[in-house]
Amino acid sequence: MFVNKTLLSREGIPLPRADWTWEDFLRICRAVTRDTDGDGVIDQYGCYDLNWREAAVMNDCALFREDGRSISLTGRDMSETIEFLRELNGLTGGYEVTARDFDLGRVAFRPLDFAQYRTYQPYPWRIKKYSTFDWECVPMPRGPSGMGAGAAPMQTLLAAMSARTREPELAWDLLKELTNEENGRFLLKEAAGLPSRRDVLQSQTAAETLSGELPGGILDTATLARVMESGRMPPRFPRYEDAMMRVDNGIERILRDDQFHSEDLSRLQREINVYLSR
Repeated sequence: MFVNKTLLSREGIPLPRADWTWEDFLRICRAVTRDTDGDGVIDQYGCYDLNWREAAVMNDCALFREDGRSISLTGRDMSETIEFLRELNGLTGGYEVTARDFDLGRVAFRPLDFAQYRTYQPYPWRIKKYSTFDWECVPMPRGPSGMGAGAAPMQTLLAAMSARTREPELAWDLLKELTNEENGRFLLKEAAGLPSRRDVLQSQTAAETLSGELPGGILDTATLARVMESGRMPPRFPRYEDAMMRVDNGIERILRDDQFHSEDLSRLQREINVYLSR
């Protein structure tokens, strides 16, 4: 989670601690969301670009059965997630906070994954070059059912050897070549992802690479190591993405409605389970 330090300082709010919670997050968002120039229009906001998938991970929602044959959306953890997002979205009075608002220093928080950080051109260079605010990186806040602060979605690219290969020794050599230290350094320097090897990620070369991109230690190797350790990988089954798109649409409908009832999640759960059982 990236934090606008200048905005919080101006409002007399200290930076969140590493073990902060949704309650802390919402309290700050309520405090900073206001009309700053007296024209009757809210022009300062709590958060931009926090989606339900990230919130569900922060609250340790276990959605799918391991085999992908069913989904659970009716637990307390998911109800807490919906209530959290509804309150957060309601702070702006229906206004949809934009990236430009964040660029202009009008937003306190924004979750930003490492791929966006490296490939989305306005970040971090535009923030450092054109903005008038300082920013910092803190762990994601923990939901009431969450096991610990910092949990966030993490995508992984895996390599494996086929059990039916006719050349196991060559396949094993190839896997070692793809994941060796040299290629790990190349990945860190040139790609939008991170190497999973600790010796590469926590090396002096990694520290120099990151400090060269963004001076000041905002995103250092220790922070990245903590992010990876607390990351949550999505389940892997054939229809996962299709199922999640259906859940996305259903959650969006629920968040748009004026009121929220637990039966809304029950209906969505039945709909997704019918799809998964085909």
